[in-house]
Amino acid sequence: MARRAGASERASASKSDMLLCSEFTFQNSNNDNHVYVAPGHVAPGATCRKIMRSVRALGPLLAPLPLSTAVAAFTCDDGRILPDDQVNDDYCDCGTDEPQTGACPNTLFKCVCAPHRPVEIFASRVNDGVCDCCDGTDEFKTPGACPNTCVTLAAAELVQRSRAALNRAQRESLGAAAAAERTAKLAAARSALDASAPAMEAALAKKTAAEAAEVERKADRERRLAAGEVAHALKMGDLPAELLHVALARLAIAMHVPGADALHDKLSASSTLRDAMDDVDSADLIEVAMEAKDASQAYESDGPASDGAEKATQACAEAPEACGFEGELLKLLPLASMPIEELREFVRGFAEEHGQVALLARVSAALLRGAGVSLDEGAVAGALELLEPFKDEAADAARAAHAALEAASAGHRTTLEQLGPVEAMAADFGASHEWHALHGNCYSARLGSFDYKLCPFGLFSQDGKHSLGKYEGWVPREAAADAAEEGRVHGMEMAFGNGDSCPDGTPRKARVAFECGEEDALLAVDEPSTCVYSATFRTPSACTTDATRKLHGELAAAASAAGLPYEPDEAVKTLLGL
Repeated sequence: MARRAGASERASASKSDMLLCSEFTFQNSNNDNHVYVAPGHVAPGATCRKIMRSVRALGPLLAPLPLSTAVAAFTCDDGRILPDDQVNDDYCDCGTDEPQTGACPNTLFKCVCAPHRPVEIFASRVNDGVCDCCDGTDEFKTPGACPNTCVTLAAAELVQRSRAALNRAQRESLGAAAAAERTAKLAAARSALDASAPAMEAALAKKTAAEAAEVERKADRERRLAAGEVAHALKMGDLPAELLHVALARLAIAMHVPGADALHDKLSASSTLRDAMDDVDSADLIEVAMEAKDASQAYESDGPASDGAEKATQACAEAPEACGFEGELLKLLPLASMPIEELREFVRGFAEEHGQVALLARVSAALLRGAGVSLDEGAVAGALELLEPFKDEAADAARAAHAALEAASAGHRTTLEQLGPVEAMAADFGASHEWHALHGNCYSARLGSFDYKLCPFGLFSQDGKHSLGKYEGWVPREAAADAAEEGRVHGMEMAFGNGDSCPDGTPRKARVAFECGEEDALLAVDEPSTCVYSATFRTPSACTTDATRKLHGELAAAASAAGLPYEPDEAVKTLLGL
């Protein structure tokens, strides 16, 4: 490669000097301190060198580039310092000083690609006969070989961004409506709770008092039962053995087949009757119980006047003596050999085991009346009431009234619980509510060997088991956007923190950058440092009409300067009102 002319040679050139290069010439004007680029050749013998790649890449479309924009100094990887005129001059001095010319192998070459976005390619792909850049500057040794398609590409992106900006406008409208609805619901819920507060307090006080009285009544009931008020009032201790047999049979038949089975098992377990019960076939008891059941069903379906209804358990409930099938059942049982006190405890135990204490009390009262034993009917009524399931109507009514008010208020409290946190972060949804559409939604993507799930304003996770952090708010972008990204990449990022701990105990955290796009999608996730993640998310919410209008203006100007056709799409016209 030919060595460049020295600085003294360049300084001595007059403003009419023309320097010959391999494909281009430039005129050095000391008056305006600009470099003008134009295709062509001059006579041999002039001082030659290739023009800086950064200038050539701009092509014939651009205005003069001030020489004062050149790099003041450049530090090579090996520590050498190069003057500005040796940087990007198409001569590789130290391996990294030619990022704009591709002269150094294994480095990146940057195509300006105006008015589209810049592109970086490997230096090995420069002047290889393949058009890698839309402006063709990667093939500068063969001018005209690559058509300039940058306007076309920029126009296509403009259409996409216009559609996305229209989508954002819809999101803003929906977000504003959701905010208004949310505010109205919260106001209504707070107002309703405030209005119902006095009634709630009164109902709660009444319920508390009623329940306190209920506890006292229940304790009094338990004291009366423990004192034996039921047995005393009903004179159950006065029942002779014959009536105790009837009472036991009536309890068993009331349960039909299960009752007969249970009675056979309990008598067979008695130490007094164990041997005698060996001769009693449970099938015989069950047969009697089945007949009693048939009679009861006939009583229910056909009434008390039906055939056999007089033997039904319903008809015998208050009978003063053996009734229905009770006699037949007693004939099968060896109860006569059981002592009276043991028999009395046996009957009481059977009733307690099967929840028939109240029934036993009523049966005992009926049998005693039939035997001519005088009973205090008031005491009997009180005793039987003690055996009924406990119920306090006043306390139940107070609880019901309070529960009704509580149910009416529960919906309002739920509204506050659900919408209150959303209202608290309303400012995070943007001044125009453009980010509200992402709230409550999650987006998944398999990137590399990991599955990621991003819930904006919520959680960020990896593989469904590692939390990369919880939403903490918006923060400025860590890396400033370059000119090509301006308007396409949102200036703020979402910060996620306090995620699952890494092996060293450090909690995971993440930052999510947003760029303009037609659809919501998680595009990329990197881990630039251990347990610190960086993600990119594409969304219409990051698109703005102003940025799109600016891009349209730049595109129209660039197309006009290059003499290339450009007609805005209908989406662009709709958005910008063209």
